[in-house]
Amino acid sequence: MSAHRTVQLSIELAICAIHPLPGAFYFTWTPVDSCDGLVSSEKVPVDLLLSLPMFLRLYLICRVMLLHSRLFTDASSRSIGALNRISFNTRFVLKTLMTICPGTVLLVVMLSMWIIASWTLRACERFVFTIMIIIMIIIITPTDMSRHRHESQAPQQKLQPHAKKPSYSNLPSQYTFHPLSH
Repeated sequence: MSAHRTVQLSIELAICAIHPLPGAFYFTWTPVDSCDGLVSSEKVPVDLLLSLPMFLRLYLICRVMLLHSRLFTDASSRSIGALNRISFNTRFVLKTLMTICPGTVLLVVMLSMWIIASWTLRACERFVFTIMIIIMIIIITPTDMSRHRHESQAPQQKLQPHAKKPSYSNLPSQYTFHPLSH
């Protein structure tokens, strides 16, 4: 067995070995509120620290896609690939899927990333936000940032003196988002 294969196998074993511990173990989490500087302490289970790296196991989905792919299991595809010296790895299967059905692949990747990012942020900020607010933050933030980027690239226009600034007074203070200033 080569050194590269040994390192790869060791990393896979380390990733699969990460697992929440049985029992109820807690540590103290001390978040600081960014608005008013309040410091509070919460008891958080140790499972939180171990469950975040468990997302590294998602590489197994790519392996399942490779092993159950029609390109990998079909004898005619394998023989044509062998004649053309094509290695059927995960990268090749993903490229083929992007060629055949790019919309579906993009949709699945985007939804997966949104769900993973929402869950991760909820796990870390569960004492501040609910899951619905976190999903909104995860979905809205990239689109809002791209809007601001496009506005900054456009020629600057002078604001009219009578132009009214948007009011955020109807939102509770903990949910108020302030627009970026240019």
